[in-house]
Amino acid sequence: MSQEEKKDRTFCFMVDGTKHEWNHPLITAGEIMDTAQIPREVGLIYVEPDGTHRVVPDDERFNLAELAGRFKRCPQFQKG
Repeated sequence: MSQEEKKDRTFCFMVDGTKHEWNHPLITAGEIMDTAQIPREVGLIYVEPDGTHRVVPDDERFNLAELAGRFKRCPQFQKG
């Protein structure tokens, strides 16, 4: 696929089971949080296809054309 064809595509990613769209193949974790309305201080987890979870920094980049995993917001714990 040419660069021109990639620019005309819409790319999708999942956050907490909700599908989101992006107009470029590359996206940062911070842009994912902004799109999914997750405050940056909450954080983001990437779930690998094998089920492995890892917290990702705001500036980590993902290629949506090749992405196989999904995202989740970091859990928030309250003292109780």
